[in-house]
Amino acid sequence: MDTGRLGRAAAVLAALLVAVSATAMTVPRPAVADDRDSGDGFLGGTVERVWDRLLDRDDDEEPDPDPDPDPDPGPGPEPPPPGDELPSSARVHWNGDFSTGSWSQWDSADDDCRPKDHAVVTSPRPPGFAYASRHTVTVDSTLGQSGTRCLVYNDPKSTVSDGKSHAYAGAEAWYEDWMLFPSDFAPAPGTDWNWVWQLHNWPDSNGPVNLVAGVITNSSDGGPSGGERLSLRIVGGASPANPIDGYGSGNYKQNPDVRERWLRGPNIERGRWYRMVVHVRWSRHAAGRVEYWLDGRRIGAHEGPNLFYHASGGGHASPDHAGQAYYSVGYYRSRDKRPPATVYHAGTRVHRP
Repeated sequence: MDTGRLGRAAAVLAALLVAVSATAMTVPRPAVADDRDSGDGFLGGTVERVWDRLLDRDDDEEPDPDPDPDPDPGPGPEPPPPGDELPSSARVHWNGDFSTGSWSQWDSADDDCRPKDHAVVTSPRPPGFAYASRHTVTVDSTLGQSGTRCLVYNDPKSTVSDGKSHAYAGAEAWYEDWMLFPSDFAPAPGTDWNWVWQLHNWPDSNGPVNLVAGVITNSSDGGPSGGERLSLRIVGGASPANPIDGYGSGNYKQNPDVRERWLRGPNIERGRWYRMVVHVRWSRHAAGRVEYWLDGRRIGAHEGPNLFYHASGGGHASPDHAGQAYYSVGYYRSRDKRPPATVYHAGTRVHRP
């Protein structure tokens, strides 16, 4: 060790000794009890640490001449791996992960959504995926609608088992989607109409959406108004005595045989990817089941109907008069003069047993 370092060590030691004693003395390297880390023996522990720092340092070690006062923390953690929400025995029924660089895996997209309002992008995207889909809503994103939206869809089919959504009476499926809310995302306030994910009822002339996830900013899901919770609503039921025919999204609660349930999720975090999986056993009866998972954690489950009884059996309803549902993602909110808002989706898939 060079003489300069010895001199600095001696100066620090002398200052410590002056603070605890008025008598000048020469102190050899102290031997301190093992309890110094507990804070006992102030002088011994302090001097020992000084000697450890200044004398026991490797001769070749030099301090950083210019430490970074605000080091870059690096990228945030990746989303957790899949949990038990998607069993290993499940197989992919349909893949809509935008890996073609377009919406070609989907049946359709909003024709009246302006091209600049939605696009397939390479950034941001979640780990393991090459693309994501951007959905931006403005006050004039769609015209002639009750709200503003930018959505992609899988269309219902006349033979229900032919649909990509696999959402009809007796079917079972796991619906996977990744979504991100950017740092400037501003949902419409005081409403449950900030929809980002749907399994939409069909025929859609009767009743509300069967399953819808959105950012809830009022108390519809049982949480406090003013929050921004990513919650899931389930609606189904009706009966031969009280079919869904003639009821719409504004008055379906007046049907005594319609059942509604909310699975309340957490407040959203902006700037990170969520992985959502919804497991559905489709039925218009009590045998229906829905489980809602977010990042591998089960938010909640519901036992009960998740399809509607249609008196006419019209549209593409199944033989027992149950409707079907079709898959849709994007962003859909009420029409107002709020600033534009964007939601990203990726990795959208349907799995089945």
